[in-house]
Amino acid sequence: MILKKADPSIQIESADQRVMISSTVTDSSELNRILVHSGVRVYEMKNESIGFEDFFIERIGK
Repeated sequence: MILKKADPSIQIESADQRVMISSTVTDSSELNRILVHSGVRVYEMKNESIGFEDFFIERIGK
């Protein structure tokens, strides 16, 4: 995948028409630049950070 070349540790999930990316890259504009340069249309991009507890609860579904 395009972003894996930029950051091999990147985690990517998709659901519905959304793609969630977990990355150590702190500048989301860099990720956007990579995608657009590769011909991917980016309609919206948001930075979200959640705490460990929220992340864990989201993953186990409770």
